[in-house]
Amino acid sequence: MPDSMLFVVNKTKAAFSPSETFLKSHLIGMKCDVVTLLGLPGKRIIGGGGKNKYLQSQSLFYKILRYIERKIRNISIVDQDNREIVNLIKQENIDLVFAEYGITGVSVMDACINAEVPLIVHFHGWDAYTKYNITTYGRDYKKMFTMAFSIIAVSNHMKNQLIRLGANESKVFVNPCGADIPQNVCAKPASAPVRFLMVGRLTKKKAPLMSIEAFAAVQKQVPDAILEVIGDGPLREECYTLVKKLNIKDSVIFHGSLPHDEVIKSFEKARCFIQHSITADDGDREGTPVAVLEAMGMGLPVVSTFHGGISDVIENRVTGSLVEENDIEGMIREMLKYAKDPIYAKKIGDKARQAVLRNWTNEKSIERLWSIIEASS
Repeated sequence: MPDSMLFVVNKTKAAFSPSETFLKSHLIGMKCDVVTLLGLPGKRIIGGGGKNKYLQSQSLFYKILRYIERKIRNISIVDQDNREIVNLIKQENIDLVFAEYGITGVSVMDACINAEVPLIVHFHGWDAYTKYNITTYGRDYKKMFTMAFSIIAVSNHMKNQLIRLGANESKVFVNPCGADIPQNVCAKPASAPVRFLMVGRLTKKKAPLMSIEAFAAVQKQVPDAILEVIGDGPLREECYTLVKKLNIKDSVIFHGSLPHDEVIKSFEKARCFIQHSITADDGDREGTPVAVLEAMGMGLPVVSTFHGGISDVIENRVTGSLVEENDIEGMIREMLKYAKDPIYAKKIGDKARQAVLRNWTNEKSIERLWSIIEASS
């Protein structure tokens, strides 16, 4: 069991986005002293242990000194970053480095080799699937797979993908990020109005346009149906345009990004959760979407797709409904079942909640994660 851990996330900003609640859960759930390192090489910020400072000084004087060193010694910003990470590991007596996202693992693997500490890398989705990442980091991934002690995937599909990319099967563990489920509240689909809910970034892999198109067909048969959309993203304007084109703007509510407690309140008022995940043109795929698990854990039936880790956690027509990717007609058919039969919605929602409480809560996920970490120390 490690006494201390360096928790590393490559981010342009030293803060987690609303869709990255799993990062906070992982950080808080560690049963050891944790030093965080957030940001990109050259601008990493140290946190934990009462500290909150840059790994490398951002004063103009020291930036110039580092620039001169790079020119004289023909080294890179990454080389300087690795040197400082090694110093940090030694100063803080770090026993293990935990990297969130595959690309983060690549950025710290040489420092871990030089400092002689084990590295665990947690993949989440785009880092394992997008064509750009595979092309850009494929060789680095193979090196990292060789030296890392453990690799964590959030679905069985992702595990197989990482093995295809060169990971040793014996090193790859599957552990979906868990859902943070309040114990004293749950949805009531049997008495809720016909309110469908979408939660997540409006990106191609979540295919919000397909979900909106399916809802428009449902709304023709169930005129009082409402769709609430929580989240923001690059497809926001296209979603607005499609809603206007389909003449359903009075039945669709866009909330933008909301705090987690507001999302929970929306779950409570809904009849059904929908998410038509697909493989994007650039290869990007879902891992196991936390929003799907949260909806299930709140007692909502979910209509989604046979995609990524979704089929790991939803048993079709037992704890939710799954259709093939791009099957809008199938999605309409399943949504109508819940729209027209609230008792059926409650039956599926109850089974979904039981499944999540048994297997997919945040607490269960952290327990599995800590077991992997213990085995690596």
